[in-house]
Amino acid sequence: MINKKTLFLTLAIIVVIIVAVIILIMITWNENQKMLPNKISQQELIQETQTGAKKQELNNTPTKNKIEEILNKWNLSFQLPSENWEFDEMDESEDNVVYFFTNKNGYKNSDGEIIYPSIGFMFEELEEEVDAIYYSMKFEKYNKNTKSYFTNEDGLIRLKNAFGIVAVQSEYNGGKEHTMKIVYAVNKKNGIFIVMDSTTDVFEKVETDFDFVLKSLKFNDQE
Repeated sequence: MINKKTLFLTLAIIVVIIVAVIILIMITWNENQKMLPNKISQQELIQETQTGAKKQELNNTPTKNKIEEILNKWNLSFQLPSENWEFDEMDESEDNVVYFFTNKNGYKNSDGEIIYPSIGFMFEELEEEVDAIYYSMKFEKYNKNTKSYFTNEDGLIRLKNAFGIVAVQSEYNGGKEHTMKIVYAVNKKNGIFIVMDSTTDVFEKVETDFDFVLKSLKFNDQE
């Protein structure tokens, strides 16, 4: 029979082996994560400021001036549909810059809540010009539950090397379903990611405004 000392020693060795295997798995997983390309989550773009980002509250900055700043730096032209849309804030990190515009009046849903749709523009410098489809792979979380696609052949956008999707995100931001119109675009070494976001229950009310902005998008160096 195995004595207690031998049994205890055997159990101790097994525990050490298990702990070593767990540590090895964790180290391997972390190394693999470092090798993956940076990906942007919905919380990072729409709701939360990215880690280490410098958040600037600019509600008092005239919307027109902020649009001109974007146009000059990123070579993109666009128009807002009305004065109901205003510049809200900017999130700036080492990797990218995100500008937010919000419908200040909002829309009332069937529960009597006021929903404030938003439009987010993310700009980043790329190492090289890539295809818009390849660029979109960076934002894989947004591509789930895609309902439809659109390109410059549909007339909704006129940007070259770009395409858009309509996607539904369930139980997002407090359990409400959201419908988004999203555009992925690349112009030379500029990557542009646009998210037009609203809860699904008021999406039809704001979709005309979203489409107005989409149709106005233009790279200044393209006809």
